[in-house]
Amino acid sequence: NALSECDLAVTSTLWQREQYPPALRERIHVVHEGVDTTFFSPKPGERFRVEGCDLSAARELVTFSGRGLEPFRGFPQFYRSLPALLAARPECHVLIMASERQGGDETLSFERLRQEVPVDPRRVHFVGFRPYEEYRMLLRASTVHVYFTAPFALSAGLFESMSCGCLLVSSDTEPVREVVSHGINGFLCDFWDSDQLAVMTAELLARSAAMAPVRAAARRRILTAYDLRTQIPLHTELLLDAYDQWERRPSRVDE
Repeated sequence: NALSECDLAVTSTLWQREQYPPALRERIHVVHEGVDTTFFSPKPGERFRVEGCDLSAARELVTFSGRGLEPFRGFPQFYRSLPALLAARPECHVLIMASERQGGDETLSFERLRQEVPVDPRRVHFVGFRPYEEYRMLLRASTVHVYFTAPFALSAGLFESMSCGCLLVSSDTEPVREVVSHGINGFLCDFWDSDQLAVMTAELLARSAAMAPVRAAARRRILTAYDLRTQIPLHTELLLDAYDQWERRPSRVDE
């Protein structure tokens, strides 16, 4: 009802627009909110070291970040991939930046998952929410970054990690395919296949020195299509145009 009566409708991605009925879809503009590419930028040689978690000596670092440990962001599949990954890459460490205390069913699910999938706590590190500078440090220090999502709105984490030039393994789901091209600016993996995720991540760790073109292409994709400095003027133009049309509209009295 709100969409049918609004003066301006905007969504972030083509996939999101496609979820609406055709009659409403035609009215929706696709303009992403944008990424601060100056802040989220690569820094070769960055190491992750914060209070309580020093991974500056880690030769290989696989990272995962998110609001929590949500199933629709693929955390269970990621966690189940870790035993095989750690066995294949003995020098690899895993860093997970997310809240472990979501409460309710999610907390119980994670406790069951932790019991079902034993991992070496000396190599799998959890840190809770951190300041933006430390989150950026995680992205910059990452050797391989994992971003999964079910068919759902893309979170800022995908765009921020690509802006930092992360070597990305992401879920082969429709929203992600709008941004990530397999083998060009990242790599796509079946959302449900933990074994494939472990194999792909291990292979990319082994080949990470040759992955500079993929990292560069990830950042270039953000610079060309999702840069905040480009997106803000697009939003401004839409708003001013909508206001201009509203101002020109005859009043109800005149009608």
